[in-house]
Amino acid sequence: MFYWDIIQKISCFLIIIVVFSSCSLVGINLKVKNPKKAGKYKFDQETILLGELTPIRDNFDVIFYDLDIQINTYEKKIGGWVEIKSMAKSNIDSIQLDLDQPLAINELRWENKQGKELDYSRKERGVFIKLPNQIEEGSIFSIYIKYEGKPIKAKLPPWYGGLVWKKDKNKKDWLGVACETEGASIWFPCKDHTSDEPDSVHLNFTIPNKDLFVVSNGQFIGEAEHKMSKSFEWKVSYPINLYNITFYVGDFKKLEEMYTGINGKELELSYYVLSDNIEKAKKHFIQVKDHIQVYETIYGEYPWYQDGF
Repeated sequence: MFYWDIIQKISCFLIIIVVFSSCSLVGINLKVKNPKKAGKYKFDQETILLGELTPIRDNFDVIFYDLDIQINTYEKKIGGWVEIKSMAKSNIDSIQLDLDQPLAINELRWENKQGKELDYSRKERGVFIKLPNQIEEGSIFSIYIKYEGKPIKAKLPPWYGGLVWKKDKNKKDWLGVACETEGASIWFPCKDHTSDEPDSVHLNFTIPNKDLFVVSNGQFIGEAEHKMSKSFEWKVSYPINLYNITFYVGDFKKLEEMYTGINGKELELSYYVLSDNIEKAKKHFIQVKDHIQVYETIYGEYPWYQDGF
């Protein structure tokens, strides 16, 4: 009876989630012109360019992103280098990537940061890139993009997303990104379509505030202190939706414990909370092990043991 009650509650909860989140399942915020006109929807050019799988979007498969991002908390700017490693699905000579218009492209290079500069044009969020030669089907290639700018600010996260720039009650920076409806290209260059998930992601974030911490996806690799800044390195070793790639900056402290799964595997549980909430968090997270055990019992083993929880 215990598990049946839980199943009923979980099912009800999932239905509620689907109902209230269905508007964002496509991964972008649909902009509609004249939605009541003759019962037909007419999408703007940006939405079409993001949503359509044209030949130059569908002719390559992104397998890896490497983000090396600087976050300027004083000027509310972000930027840096992004490597996009892909496999050609056919013989190709051009591709489309995506980057929001407020963000400028400083360099766009072939195979490495010192490689050949590539010709490109921009329309709405679309970045249309001419490759240096025809790439044969099955070949692996990398494009490096250096960019910077002020991304859009979130008006009502998570429903209307963007960068969230806030202060905690101690007046310390507390920020993150919400992009489930708008798409990841509001803050970094990518192939912004839900049909193409990278197999893995490497992330490195640098901030000027040495007393803060940057939380991101997957495994925390380590941190490095520089003269005027501090960097935080993370790694995702599983496929991931682009809009789930994220970061949070704040006065975070870490709580951690281990959970033994239904198949005997050890899972690291890590909780990053604002420093003032440590004692509350110790009580709040007592329930996590029981919750994971219930999910594993009903649905099977937790899928991301290597990256932790």
